[in-house]
Amino acid sequence: MPDGGSRGSKPFVISGSRADTKALGTAIGSRLRGGEAIFLYGEFGTGKTVLTKGIAEALGIPEGEVTSPSYTLVQSYRGRLVLIHVDLYRLNNEAEITELALDEFQRPDTVLVLEWAQHWPHPTITPDIRIELTHQGGDSRRITIQPEIADV
Repeated sequence: MPDGGSRGSKPFVISGSRADTKALGTAIGSRLRGGEAIFLYGEFGTGKTVLTKGIAEALGIPEGEVTSPSYTLVQSYRGRLVLIHVDLYRLNNEAEITELALDEFQRPDTVLVLEWAQHWPHPTITPDIRIELTHQGGDSRRITIQPEIADV
């Protein structure tokens, strides 16, 4: 499991590997009850999809089913809850994001995970959890989670 820490009011963990990042996603996913929106911020290769695979695993969705939705934009997976996995990277403006009608995915039996949330400057959905992933050199990633989730 990743090592933790905090600076100011932003708790963070340091992930030393893909396995650590996935384990963190699994820990987060095990706490989800449905209706949550999780926004992921980070550049290429920081582990957004790996984290999502961990969340999916905790929801009973096999890891092999979950792929980056970069080209399809939205993927849906059914487990104990429905996982809606969205990737905003290729979208160029707010109008294109609005066309996805992401608000319609917010239901009590659904978890919405949104990659590249930084591409949506004026979201119409309020995230329940914001997770920022940044490179720390090598395989290390600093993962900042807001609000802090106990025991992850």
